[in-house]
Amino acid sequence: MLEIKLPFRLILCLITIQLGVHSNAFASKDTIYTVNGRIIPCDVVEITSSAVKYLYMNEFDSSIFVLYKRDISYITFKNGKHAFYSLDAAEVSAIKEQQPLAADQDKQVKFKNIIGINLVNLVHGNVNFSLERMTRSGHFSLRIPVKIGFDNENGKEYVASTYSGRKVIWSTELGILIYPKGQKRASYVFGLGYEVGELKFITENLVTTITGNNSLVQSNSRDYTFNSFYIYNGLVLSPVHKIAFSFLGGVGGRRTFELDQEYSAALNLSVSVGYRF
Repeated sequence: MLEIKLPFRLILCLITIQLGVHSNAFASKDTIYTVNGRIIPCDVVEITSSAVKYLYMNEFDSSIFVLYKRDISYITFKNGKHAFYSLDAAEVSAIKEQQPLAADQDKQVKFKNIIGINLVNLVHGNVNFSLERMTRSGHFSLRIPVKIGFDNENGKEYVASTYSGRKVIWSTELGILIYPKGQKRASYVFGLGYEVGELKFITENLVTTITGNNSLVQSNSRDYTFNSFYIYNGLVLSPVHKIAFSFLGGVGGRRTFELDQEYSAALNLSVSVGYRF
């Protein structure tokens, strides 16, 4: 049986790199447009009667600055709303037509829940249902899959030989998915998942009869507990109303407590069809 061992520190590094690469993808900012033509991406901290205080962040410094309102044309906030200062009515109307308001942006997030079934696990002898709950912003979701094995005796759950003979009896997972661009008809997602459950470990031995003329295959099984964690990347498609197709690939580690001293490499594939509401 082929075992691929990954050091625990290496797996933690992979998680850190994954989150670091995408940390700026979903970080919305306010934008200040000044009278003299400057465009300032920032976080507005406070608006007084005469000035605007904002946090300007770059790779070298994070400082709070102040601009007088007379020097500001307008501000576009991260929620899509605007604040207008040194503009006439015609200019204000033109800006509103070019950039959608918050009410229009909220319409992009139509659904808060997805109930799905993983089609890949059906081939492996498991039923895997999942519930995904979106946050109000539409950029984050909490995902809880529940897996129940109904074909635990053949020892052929995984294609790879790493877990040959180990069948899932049951498992549940807690995951966090991040939608950098929000919910769209085609949305890229990434995140983390932590799984716990119980495995049936099946071994087969060749036994010779007393007469020595025949050989029989004797199967033995024993149940073990396990935990796994995964780094996910994938795509969620919504080609028709209220129907979603998700394609997730997770890499990480799995440890069977009674058998393994270290985490072994693990792969979790999910091709799901779901109902959105």
